[in-house]
Amino acid sequence: MQATADRVLRLANHHHNAKAAGDCRILKAQPLELVRHRDLESRAEAMQEDGFVAFPDVLNEAQVRDLRAKMESIGEADETYYQRGHYGRSAEDGDAFRTYNKHIGKPFTLDASFLQYFDKPEVLEVVEAIHGPNCRVIGGSVWVTGAGRYPMGLHIDYQPIALPEDIALDRRVHIPIFISTAHYYLNDMYDELGPTVIVPGSHRAGRAPNGETSWRGQEAQSFLCNAGDVLLFRSDLWHGALPNVSDERRYMLQVHYGNLYMDFGYASPFKGHAVPPEILAQANPVQRRLMGERAPGGAQGSYIKEPIRLDRRGRDAKRAKA
Repeated sequence: MQATADRVLRLANHHHNAKAAGDCRILKAQPLELVRHRDLESRAEAMQEDGFVAFPDVLNEAQVRDLRAKMESIGEADETYYQRGHYGRSAEDGDAFRTYNKHIGKPFTLDASFLQYFDKPEVLEVVEAIHGPNCRVIGGSVWVTGAGRYPMGLHIDYQPIALPEDIALDRRVHIPIFISTAHYYLNDMYDELGPTVIVPGSHRAGRAPNGETSWRGQEAQSFLCNAGDVLLFRSDLWHGALPNVSDERRYMLQVHYGNLYMDFGYASPFKGHAVPPEILAQANPVQRRLMGERAPGGAQGSYIKEPIRLDRRGRDAKRAKA
């Protein structure tokens, strides 16, 4: 389907992903019709088939409010995060020709309260199902975007294996999920606020998008959700975002997971990276393992073979029974 001129914005350069040969930023999209998968098996299958899965009500209203406040409190002075450029404005608009973009990487090394988003049970069980029990947290960020944020063109985050489309579509071919990302949304999302857009199943294209707004007739669709919902998606899924043409800021927390061999050294104090000792001391066993801690008593190079499960008091359930 050929996109109409009022639906897309074509630019010469793409600021987000050099893998995209062209840029086509989407201005309008139909809402994604979500299937609420309730069990681990169907959620893991959705990651393979659709490339994403949604989790409703992971955070309650109080938790959403607290996380937003924490995101506002970290970093530099608010004025620091205004930048030139404002969607729908011109340079003649003066101060209006600016937009707010607060993007802080490694928030988990700045405040221990962010560690709790590593191991939300229903999200982590899917992460472990697709990446294995030895998976790692390899990245993450606080991201607050204000009114006037430009649309983000369709892109992929990571795809180490490019395949011809007919091979990628062959059901005998299993394409591993090397990296996945959990988005914690802290607003009730609507079109004007600039929701995430995704092309379901597009990881089967075997390549990055090239200025397209659809794949095999499947148009990009907007992920409209409630504050406290989480979207987990694979890194080779085509995704982007609509422009923020509202009067409010959009709040989102990202957590990136990867297979054991995809360790990018994000936050591992066990591999010489800078996690303050006072923050590490507050991490539970699962969080420490996700940061790269080796199995207790394990030989050099060995890793935990099974995921650590915590009891209701936050203790290692296996040790508690011993």
